[in-house]
Amino acid sequence: MKQELTAAFKKYVSAYDLQDVKIQLKYIHTGRVAANCERIARSLDLSSEDIFLSWEIGMLHDIGRFEQLRRYNTFIDAQSIDHASFGADLLFQDGLILQFESDSSKYGIIETAIRCHSLYRLPEDLNEREIMFCQIIRDADKVDIFRANYETGMAAIYNVTEEELAKSDVTLEVYEAFCEEHAVLRSLKKTPIDHLIGHISLMFELVYPESRNLAAEQGYLEKLVGFPSENPDTQKVLQAAGQKYDEFARDAAVYKLGRALQKASSSDVATKDCQNSVDFADSEGLIELENLLWLTLTRFQNYPFYTAKNLEFSYTIKGNEMFVSRKDKSITRATVNLTFRNALRLGRKAPGPKALGTFGASYLYPVFRKIGVLL
Repeated sequence: MKQELTAAFKKYVSAYDLQDVKIQLKYIHTGRVAANCERIARSLDLSSEDIFLSWEIGMLHDIGRFEQLRRYNTFIDAQSIDHASFGADLLFQDGLILQFESDSSKYGIIETAIRCHSLYRLPEDLNEREIMFCQIIRDADKVDIFRANYETGMAAIYNVTEEELAKSDVTLEVYEAFCEEHAVLRSLKKTPIDHLIGHISLMFELVYPESRNLAAEQGYLEKLVGFPSENPDTQKVLQAAGQKYDEFARDAAVYKLGRALQKASSSDVATKDCQNSVDFADSEGLIELENLLWLTLTRFQNYPFYTAKNLEFSYTIKGNEMFVSRKDKSITRATVNLTFRNALRLGRKAPGPKALGTFGASYLYPVFRKIGVLL
C-alpha cells in the first residue's frame, strides 16, 4: 500500500519543476513528516491500519503547496492562499484524492486532518479520533519544521539578510507569548528574529512524548535555540529559550529511557534470572540500555538533586566520569553501569542508597529516581 501511494505521489509531483529548490524542499518535507507520523502513531500502540492512515495523512498534508507555488510563486499563505484548505479542496472537491486513496471510509479523517494541520488551534467540535489524527500530523509537521528551518537557512526562510537576523530585537508580544509557553500568532511577528522565536515556541505545542523525543533526538531545535544573535537583548531571550529547551530535552530523555526500560522488561535484560543473579553476561540489549542511561545522565548535568539527607548537589560529565559537586573523587561510568545493573536485579525498587551497594550510591540513588530507573 505504501509503494502504491508513494508512486502516485511521485507521479503527481513530477508535473512540477523538480529543479525548483522550493519544490524539492516540500518534496523532502512530505516524506519526513510522513515518517514522523508513523513513528508517533507506533508510540501510541495504534492498530496497523491507523498507523498506515497516519502515514498517509503525512504524505498528503501539504499536497496544496505544489500548486500554491505554481499559481502564486510563494509559500506564504498571507500573500496567496491558505495552503491547508487549498490542499483539502484539491483532494476532496476536485477529486484529486482518487489518485491516492480509493477507500472513501477514510476520507473524513484525512480531510479533517489536512484542513486542520496548520490552524493555530483545533476546532472545538472534533471527536476524539479526529483530534488524535490532527494532533499526530500537527506534531509531525512541527518536528520537521525545526529541521527545514535549520537546514535551509533561517535568513533564507525568513527572507532577510544574515545581518538583519543577527541584529534584530524580539517584539514584546512575541516574548510574552514565549514566556507563556505557547505558539506565537503570525500577526504578532514584526521583526526577523520574531520568526525564529516563533518557531522555537512550537516546542511548547508538541502533544505526544514521542514527538518531543523526536525533536530532541534530531537536534535541530537545539541548534535553532543556539542561534548566535549579536543583539544583547535578544541574547537574553535566547538564553531563556536555552533553559526551556534544556527542560524539554531532559523530559524527552527520561521518556526515551523509560520506553526502553519498559521494552526490556519483557526481554532477557530484566528477567527474574537476570535480576536475581550475582553476575550476568553483557547482552546487546543491556549495553544499549547502559548507553541510553549515560546519554540521559548527560542531559541532567548541573541539575539540582538532593541526597537522602537533603543535601543539594549537581554533577558534570567529562569523558567516562561523573564529577559530583559535593565529592572529590569522580564516579566512573563503569560504576554507574554496575549500579544500574544492581537496580535491575532489585526489580528497579530500592528502599535507599545502601541497597544499590556501590561507590557513590548516595548520589546515584536520587538521580536514578529522578530519571525513572528506580520506581
